[in-house]
Amino acid sequence: MKTINFFNRHNQFFSTSLFMLAFAGLFFVSCEKETIVEVPVVVPVTDTCELVHEVEDLIAWYSPLTDVLLVDPGYLENALEVLQAQPSSDGGYSMQGINLFGEPRTVYFKIALAHPSDIYISAEETEKVLTPDLIQTFSEKGTSYRIYKNAQCGNEQAAFDSQCENNTDGSSTRRSWYAMRKCERGNGFCTEAKSLIGRSVTFHNAGCQGPIRSEEGLYGYACWQ
Repeated sequence: MKTINFFNRHNQFFSTSLFMLAFAGLFFVSCEKETIVEVPVVVPVTDTCELVHEVEDLIAWYSPLTDVLLVDPGYLENALEVLQAQPSSDGGYSMQGINLFGEPRTVYFKIALAHPSDIYISAEETEKVLTPDLIQTFSEKGTSYRIYKNAQCGNEQAAFDSQCENNTDGSSTRRSWYAMRKCERGNGFCTEAKSLIGRSVTFHNAGCQGPIRSEEGLYGYACWQ
């Protein structure tokens, strides 16, 4: 695939800085509204796999909030190939992706070159929380993706439930994680998409008994394709 270079060496840093400022601005605006704190994904530890390094192995990240793919310049062609992206008439790219709930979406994006550590920081600051507005965006426009090098999609991890947690107000919560696959160390490239990976159910009574008071989704990254 022929690479289209949108930024020369002189303005790569300046352009990347602008995108990072934009990501940070989106994050702080979203925090003014009611936020949903994401629960860390519980990954069973096995002797046969090692998860990818979240910073050192990260080569690209796409956000539907800005329609930009931040990518390590040394892996631009690899990232476009992994995403099966096609050049579009406006100088960007398009790809067939999914939304937060696994439904198909056509995604259009531009390219911005960045260092892997800056890519990771931008992704973490932007997606630290998912407000209801962000969930709607991730549903309508498509979800976000992280691409890792030296990686492969691991074996499916079985669905499981957490222990019941009693809350201080007398209610209780149990979280259920769906079966999913994560990117592990390997010899190729692996893409994870932000997805609905479980549910959190809160009961009126302790011990996860009685009527359900509320239920919400749990979101995290899991293998895509």
